[in-house]
Amino acid sequence: MRIDSDLAEASRFCDGHGRFDRRRTLQALGCAVAALSAVTVPTAAALPELPEGLRELVFERLGTREFQEGRVDLALPDRADTGLSVPLTISVPDSPMSDADFVASLHVVTTGNPQPNVADYFFTPSSGLARVSQRMRLAKSQLVLGFAKMSDGSAWLSSKHVSVALGACAVEIFLPDARQASRK
Repeated sequence: MRIDSDLAEASRFCDGHGRFDRRRTLQALGCAVAALSAVTVPTAAALPELPEGLRELVFERLGTREFQEGRVDLALPDRADTGLSVPLTISVPDSPMSDADFVASLHVVTTGNPQPNVADYFFTPSSGLARVSQRMRLAKSQLVLGFAKMSDGSAWLSSKHVSVALGACAVEIFLPDARQASRK
């Protein structure tokens, strides 16, 4: 009986005449790859290539050099028309926020702003939920990093690239020059 089921399975990749069909095989292979790529497992992650000063800022804030990827939910738009006010929500949704296991702090850092440290938030078990929404300025298209430090000392990392059409520092071209305003 096993042979019959194996033959039936193999016939999925053949055309009506018993010949091997590459298209069906590649479609099945593509589905298998897509299914495997959807599975995410937290792994130890190295920080992305950051300038040395920014690396030191992250190490100073979190007190560790080892991060695990995942657990931090960093909600940002993929593209922002202007960098003047980009919405951001950072959270650790799966934290029980109990005395034994809670989010101690959340940190947001950018790679392309003149001041890379965007925000630091500190929590206690009484906070109830480790989630913060805010707006931030982005000078240009760049990587935004979200970090979480847990009560057990573990550190988690998430990142997202945001494409900015008009950077926050380019707004001066739209403001009237003081000399032109005085002429009117």
